Amino acid sequence: MRKASELHHVLSEKVAAVLPKSEWRKYLREALFRTLDKRSEAIQLMAHDFEKFRHDARRVKAHAVNNLDKLLQQFIQNCEKRGAKVYLAKDAEEACRIVYRIAEEKNARLITKSKSMTTEEIGLNQFLEKHELKVVDTDLGELIVQLAGERPFHLVYPAVHKTRQDVAELFSREAGRKLSDDIGELMNFAREYLREKFLTADLAITGVNIAIAETGTVIVETNEGNDRLGNIPAKTYIAVMGMEKLVEKIEDALKLIVAHPVSSTGQWLTNYVSFLSGRTPLAGRAEEREMHIVIIDNGRSAMRDDPVFREALYCIRCGACMNICPTYSSLGGHVFGHIYTGPIGIPWTAFVHGLEKAAEFAPLCISCGLCREICPTIIDMPYMIAEVKHRYIQKGGQMFVNKVVESYETAYRVGSKFPRLFNHLISSTTTRFLMEKFLGIERRRTLPKVAAKPLDKLLLGKVVENGADALFFADFFARYLRPDIGAKAVDALIHAGYRVSLPPQRSSGYPYFAYGDLDKARKQAEYNVRNLSKALSDGAVIVSIEPT
Repeated sequence: MRKASELHHVLSEKVAAVLPKSEWRKYLREALFRTLDKRSEAIQLMAHDFEKFRHDARRVKAHAVNNLDKLLQQFIQNCEKRGAKVYLAKDAEEACRIVYRIAEEKNARLITKSKSMTTEEIGLNQFLEKHELKVVDTDLGELIVQLAGERPFHLVYPAVHKTRQDVAELFSREAGRKLSDDIGELMNFAREYLREKFLTADLAITGVNIAIAETGTVIVETNEGNDRLGNIPAKTYIAVMGMEKLVEKIEDALKLIVAHPVSSTGQWLTNYVSFLSGRTPLAGRAEEREMHIVIIDNGRSAMRDDPVFREALYCIRCGACMNICPTYSSLGGHVFGHIYTGPIGIPWTAFVHGLEKAAEFAPLCISCGLCREICPTIIDMPYMIAEVKHRYIQKGGQMFVNKVVESYETAYRVGSKFPRLFNHLISSTTTRFLMEKFLGIERRRTLPKVAAKPLDKLLLGKVVENGADALFFADFFARYLRPDIGAKAVDALIHAGYRVSLPPQRSSGYPYFAYGDLDKARKQAEYNVRNLSKALSDGAVIVSIEPT
């Protein structure tokens, strides 16, 4: 496994390549922020409490994951009753071989494929093309990135990083003639190009958004209808799904059918929602049409059996965590991701593509917690990401700069005893030069100055040691940087009639959490809990102004 310093170097180069593209990054942020606005509008129009809806969606997924083995057997039995053939694949290689074997049996040479992150996960296109089969992605965004030779940029918007000029160039190359960047002309070309593929394809492949165990049904959601245009005329249809897509019954599926589009695009429903249960001959035709379902494990069982990462299987692939993530909106999915991108991409990558792959972009998470706040199934992504970092540093080591930053509390506690000297040192040209050269901290970055007096001294005579009914948790900011704000907060509590105490305490441990040093973070938490718990049990409240 490569060392943390090696991964840091590679990531730094990727970030450096994207940062100068200020116009491109501006368009990316605007596109993602529009989706957030649409989501907010949709939530406002919902007749019921959206927070309750989120908890309902979480319960659906939790129940399914808790009963996955039973639901899997039920699903297989009901699919086979309806004439579908079901295959279980333990990993990506086996899944690809199953699909290829079916294609070979049917003498398929042209395959249409609807959008599917699971097929991206297993590298299905590359596997089939290596065996001289032609695969055409029929989702417009997927088609664009396929023609560009790129991987999807976003779970829901695979080509959100492309301008219409980029698309015109790609389509012109495929058409063999010059196309303008007029949206209408580009859409007409895509329509004509794909229609011919749909009508002549030997086999159709789609992903699966939801699978219902009690009926043996797979559900495919699209906004373009390309899944239907692909699988209806094709004699052979293959649905490729991860085992986590299972739910128990149709009532469960209906909740997720709403949760997905509301969270991703701000729609009540996608334009097309297809329920597929076996296949029958087309009207006026006698030939049978086959349905094959490939169910993939590829690390999902290990994820389910891991108490920290189990709830990553609750993901419904809405992409909301990407839309709100501050680093993703600045860098995009080709930097912040492998196949799965953004916050949820970190734990998923760790299990389906390996811990080192996840560690390549895990440092981009700043542990702000916004992903958990927006997730429709309330997945604790910040904790899982911290755990990915933690497990990696056990093998790849911790960056020296991270160790230095983690010691900030000690540095400022000592600095508060000699504030003038400390502030001079951290502001000096020499110090900034050395930090940039040896730590990689840009010399123009301003380090926070320590206050002349720490909070403890400002509160002498104001706080009590025993009998407090309010405990002030100052943390780092109010203790050493802006104790004047902390003092005003304490004054407000005293004015409101509280007896305030400033018990022995350490900082919240945010840097430890952010850098994956969870053992140190736990020690911080344990120390604070020990010193706060007795007063809490006596009925006191904790008050803090620290946002982390």
